[in-house]
Amino acid sequence: MKKATQYLMVLLFFGLIVSCSDDDKDDTTDEDNKVYFPLASGSNWTYAKSEIQADGSMNLVEYERQEVAGEEMIDGHSTYSIETYVAETPSSFGMEPASKTNYYNDNGKLWASVSYLEQLLTVDALGIQFPLNTDVKFIKLLDANVDSWTAIEIPYDKFDIEALGFQIQFTGKATYKVKRLGEKDYVNSELNIDNKVMAYEYEFELAGNTTLFSAPFGNINIKTTSEQWFMPGVGLVRRIDNEVEVSGDGGVGAALNDLPNFPANHFELYQYSVEN
Repeated sequence: MKKATQYLMVLLFFGLIVSCSDDDKDDTTDEDNKVYFPLASGSNWTYAKSEIQADGSMNLVEYERQEVAGEEMIDGHSTYSIETYVAETPSSFGMEPASKTNYYNDNGKLWASVSYLEQLLTVDALGIQFPLNTDVKFIKLLDANVDSWTAIEIPYDKFDIEALGFQIQFTGKATYKVKRLGEKDYVNSELNIDNKVMAYEYEFELAGNTTLFSAPFGNINIKTTSEQWFMPGVGLVRRIDNEVEVSGDGGVGAALNDLPNFPANHFELYQYSVEN
């Protein structure tokens, strides 16, 4: 009986050790350890940008270069500043960047400063620049362990805009949503890349109602989606910006009928250099 009791105590002891070991395990997954957008000063990526024609063909229009310019502490996060340059050829980039965004990685997740949305909030055809009406500093762009999320919602209450020759007030919100599409095969014969990537869909929508001289002037909706592919250790390798859909009703809807089409664009990795 004594031996049986001792044997039971040994089993309980080792069971406790195993239990404690399981509790101490890191909850991170393999995806948490993958860096889909490597950030280090000196890293750079160049993309060939093509407009997608109505028949599906692509017309090369320019090149876009992104380079990590340095580190910067923002809101308690150690971030890397990425400057974007645009040129007609891959050897003619100027000294002044077209835009700048700060990023940081956190356990397999990628965060971008909210300025990332400034381009989406600029509607050139309407001559409108919607402000970043938010105290949020960063939005989450990548998370390989979550199916979908709302990155941000920005409210607008009677925001004055000058558009279409009128002084209009807009009340509504801008929403940026992300959906993980899962793994895809990516082949780039020019760069000898044949690998798995993680794909995401980004949906931007600006929707609300307008008034003119305090009277209803109609609803307006601006919507676009972008599919982006990220490869571990390399970064963004492909981006497809779909056409911008602009619709409305009432007076503002009638004015929108004269707007030109907003073309879809395809960005393909042309060359890159990633620092460790």
